[in-house]
This record gives sequence, structure tokens and C-alpha cells, in this order.
Amino acid sequence: MSYILYIHKDRCSNEVFYVGMGDRSRAYDEKNRSKEWKDKISECYFDVEIVAKNLTKELAFILEKSFIEMYGIENLINKTKGGVGALGYKHTKETRSKLANAQIGRKKSAEEIKKSINSRVELYSSNYRHIETGTIHKGLKNACVFYNINYRAEHQRIQRNSFNKSFELV
Repeated sequence: MSYILYIHKDRCSNEVFYVGMGDRSRAYDEKNRSKEWKDKISECYFDVEIVAKNLTKELAFILEKSFIEMYGIENLINKTKGGVGALGYKHTKETRSKLANAQIGRKKSAEEIKKSINSRVELYSSNYRHIETGTIHKGLKNACVFYNINYRAEHQRIQRNSFNKSFELV
């Protein structure tokens, strides 16, 4: 697997607020982010800039650490100084306790299950229009395969009604 180094820029100020590394889909992922990151993009959306491609994991870690140092961790939303991935971040005991307690006895309601099923059915059976070309495709997954777009990232953009989504439900 090859890795990339990417930065996220505030679309309003064009300032870098996050440095990351991973596969291409990670750069566009909006769901698996910290509360601070999500708060930041709620004010003003973000742009992704791929800084380097086809990196080994080791080189990606080195570059990530260098870029975080260059921008200054105090100016970024990053939780660590880089070079170790998410493994470098340690939750506090209080946070670990809250996360564990939140899962105790948690069961999905019938409404949550139904919503989840309906959402998946819609993704596979509904028609989606490519915004730029106007072409209509049956199911989001098929549309993403046709245009070589990361399905998971596009699904998140549609869920959030993001500015840079490629498809819309017809």
C-alpha cells in the first residue's frame, strides 16, 4: 500500500489547520475526525491538498512530523506531533471511562434499525445524478465506480450536503 501526505485548509482563510497521512480516502474522510476538526469545518468548509504521493509508511510518518513541526502544532488541530499516527494519541482515563459507559447496555431502537436499512436501500436502489455531467446512475455505489470516486467519502459528503459532493439524489 502506498501512502499520501495531505493538508486541510480552511476554505475561508486558506490557512492550514490539519496535516495528515494515510491512503487517498483518508484525506477526504469527514466522519472519523475529532470534535475540534468537525467544529472547525462547521464554521467554514475545507479544501484538501495532496502534498506527496506514493510514499512508504515510514516516509509518510517522517514527512507528517516535519510538516506539523513546520506549521506548529499550536496552529493545528492535530492531537500529536505526528510520525506515529493515531497510535500516538492517548485518551485520558476520564474519556476512556465515558466511552466505555456509553456502550453499556446500548441497543438500537427499531426506528434506528429501520432508518439504517432504509438508508442502505436508498444508496443501492435510488437514482443519483452526477452534478457536473447530469448523467443519472442507479445507486450511489455504481455511480462512484463509474467515475472512480471513493464511495465512502462521497456518501459522507452527500449525508452532510457538502459543497464538494459529486452526486445528488434524483
